Amino acid sequence: MEAGQDINELFPEEPTLDDAGGDQKTLDDMLKAREDGKKFMELMSATGWETHTDKNGVKLETKSYEGSDLLMSKVVTEVNVSASNALKAFRDFGKLGSKGKLVS
Repeated sequence: MEAGQDINELFPEEPTLDDAGGDQKTLDDMLKAREDGKKFMELMSATGWETHTDKNGVKLETKSYEGSDLLMSKVVTEVNVSASNALKAFRDFGKLGSKGKLVS
C-alpha cells in the first residue's frame, strides 16, 4: 500500500444482497471478510515494525500485538505490479498446485 493511499481503494465495492445471491448469511460473511481484510491491511501498514533481516531487497519485520505475548511478522519487498493484480494473485494463491500453476 502506498503512503497516503486510501485502504478502501484496495478492496472491491461493498457487496450487496444481489452479489450474495439473495442470501443474507452469505452477504454477512462477505461483509465480515471485507472488514477483516481491511483490518489486516491497516495492521500491516501500521508504524512500529522492527526490521530483523534486510537481504536482497527482502525485509523480515516483527511487531508486538497489543494485549498478547505473540509477535506479528511480515515479509516486505517491492514489486512492480498494480494493486488490483496483486490482490488477484493473493486471492488465487490458494488455487495454486504443487508446480505453481492455477488449478480449477
